[in-house]
Amino acid sequence: MTATPTAILETFDYMVFGASFATSVAIAWAYHRFESGILSPVIHAFLAFIILCVLHAAGAKIDRFEAPALLAITLTPLLFYGFVITAYIKECADRKQDLNEQLAVIGEYPQGGKNPVYPWSALSWSGHSKAKARIKQLSKLKAAEIFLALAGEHRDTLSRKRSQSTYLDEYGREQKDSWTRHCDYFYYKVAIPSFKELGLETPFDRQSAYERLTEIIPASAQAASDHQALAGMAGVATGVEYEAFVAGNMRAAGWDITMTPASGDHGADILAEKAGVRVAVQCKLYTSPVGNSSVQEVYSAKDFYRCHHGVVVSNADYTKAARKAATSLGVPLTHHDNLIKTLESLIRA
Repeated sequence: MTATPTAILETFDYMVFGASFATSVAIAWAYHRFESGILSPVIHAFLAFIILCVLHAAGAKIDRFEAPALLAITLTPLLFYGFVITAYIKECADRKQDLNEQLAVIGEYPQGGKNPVYPWSALSWSGHSKAKARIKQLSKLKAAEIFLALAGEHRDTLSRKRSQSTYLDEYGREQKDSWTRHCDYFYYKVAIPSFKELGLETPFDRQSAYERLTEIIPASAQAASDHQALAGMAGVATGVEYEAFVAGNMRAAGWDITMTPASGDHGADILAEKAGVRVAVQCKLYTSPVGNSSVQEVYSAKDFYRCHHGVVVSNADYTKAARKAATSLGVPLTHHDNLIKTLESLIRA
């Protein structure tokens, strides 16, 4: 005999209805922990509720306290969603692996950092997302440390650029546009490639990078100025004095020095030799960037004096054209603070 809808309603037990509804809510909650969307958990909970209600209606004559009814209410969701449990376990394993891989990129935690992954972080999408956010923040802290380390590594160059690029104009106002551009260059060409190579997040924008470099560099720029004064640079005012200053530093580093004539020097002011390596050096005491003519002159002087290398040394920066010519001709361009280091690298070449 077929049960009519009315008969089904008459035999429907609202306590079982409540248990079915509570079970469906539990399924929705558990499923929502598995994935971030809300639609899929609601659909699965609704289907489970319908199945439980139909199951109860079909077996309405069974007392709810008997084992078959209890088993039906308990086991149906478990059997129906068994595949979800398997997928959930795999998803947890994938999340755990993802978090471990991201932690491996950071390596040693930065100062003040701690492990951002908790034992339960992979058990839900929200825990996984929060752990990833903490790892991202830790990655930025690590990158910020590397930025400071890079600034320290290139302190001398940054100090020189800072002093060369900042000046007072005729109105007594500080002009630092060139320094701002160099900070941008350091940020985009030196720092960011280092972050990407290590797989780290970029810790701050270009403006913040400029502010950090400006905070770091004044003290080191003053140190560079003090170093120049101690080395005798403070009293250098003419090109001849600058040549003598450079030659003195080279002698102190163990180079044999020969000064070329003041006129007819063929593009070299100093001829230096050490460990069998001969170098033609042109010295430029400038208040503006050195142009490419100096590069061409010392390159010619190298061949004229039968030297292995030609070098241009200056207290100032170099133009873009000079740098291109130097790269093409293989002529190092250096500041007098870095001259000895540059010369020693030529010996090792």
